[in-house]
Amino acid sequence: MLKQKGIKAEVVEGVDLEEAVFLTGERVSVGSGPDDTLRLGGARIVPGHVVFARAENGRGWEYFTSGAGEVEISSGNPRTGPARPGLTFRLGADTVLKLTRQALPAELLETGGEEKKEIPLVIALPIMAAVAIGFGVYVNALTSGGSTGATGLRTAPWLTDLPAYGRALDVCLQAAGADTAQRVPVGAPDAAFRAYSAAAAEAREGDLPDLRLALGRQVRSLIVDAHLLAGEGHFAEAAETLRRVPPMLPTGNETCPINTAARADFSVFQRRAE
Repeated sequence: MLKQKGIKAEVVEGVDLEEAVFLTGERVSVGSGPDDTLRLGGARIVPGHVVFARAENGRGWEYFTSGAGEVEISSGNPRTGPARPGLTFRLGADTVLKLTRQALPAELLETGGEEKKEIPLVIALPIMAAVAIGFGVYVNALTSGGSTGATGLRTAPWLTDLPAYGRALDVCLQAAGADTAQRVPVGAPDAAFRAYSAAAAEAREGDLPDLRLALGRQVRSLIVDAHLLAGEGHFAEAAETLRRVPPMLPTGNETCPINTAARADFSVFQRRAE
């Protein structure tokens, strides 16, 4: 009988050598905080140094690293990406965390730890925000009508309401079709959008979910980064980050609420930077 396997995050270098945790449930956090799933004591480890959450499509896991701590990754984006076996994270001064695929222990099989699939990625976004210095206060002001001057930003609800973000993205994608299906270089800002458009124009229905996920992830990453920067008072950098959103969704303001919101908040951040 084949044993069910899962992803294990294990410390392979550092003072916490052999400390480990399986990626199960809704999320797993690794860091020095009292609420972290795997609590580490290595030098320069911060709370929520790296957080793992289920992918939006329910297949696999994604990682999110803290902007408040030092992180080096063996491959891929240092901020966020798919969590795959073989990936290593160098955290702080001398801690190395490695992902491997191993048989789940009996206690996890009994609780069905690896079977739960429908975990929304919205759980991960507040986690990312919370680990950045000062960002928790910033988000609280956005959602409670506080007096930091951040209230009213049009992209702010998408920090914590992923379904709303998904609906906005779908409105933008309704404009995708033959007229936006022209192939562009892979590195072009609108490459992901045009790949989706081409698949839609060619009725490749099986490709659309993954292409939508890739595009949505890229755009959402910029929105989150912009608010992280604004939360730390870097308004010029936040404005520049949001300026990169509309070129990724070449549909115009009238047909894409994400572009409308990004341009409005770009102006707000730009004014605050002056």
